[in-house]
Amino acid sequence: MLTLVEKDRIGLVSDILYELMKCKILVNSLNVEVILGKAVIFLTLSDPERGRIALKDAGYDVLDPRSTLIILKRRTEDLLSVTDMLAKIGVSVQKVRTLAESGEKHLVCILSDNPKKIAGLLKGSVVAAVSLD
Repeated sequence: MLTLVEKDRIGLVSDILYELMKCKILVNSLNVEVILGKAVIFLTLSDPERGRIALKDAGYDVLDPRSTLIILKRRTEDLLSVTDMLAKIGVSVQKVRTLAESGEKHLVCILSDNPKKIAGLLKGSVVAAVSLD
């Protein structure tokens, strides 16, 4: 499965499908959720690796397969408590980035060695645990 995060706009899904069609990559499933003005797009493709390359080459933000998307209410305080909690259970966090903000809410991407463990620990906050498994 591939996960993309882009600013929501009319025609976004059509543009993504066009890029995949040019490479003769079939879309087996597609799901879109709009979160804080961002379209979070989940794709299952006939050839995920070629699809990843094609979409990255076209300029789309394709998330690393080890990513977890979470929504935080207070970015700094909540993020510190989340990363401390993950460190205590042995999850290595490589990178954290904010993808969107709206008022008090923040859509955050955490790149780690164990997205499934994060998803289990933070059930109420997790948007998606992206994984190749």
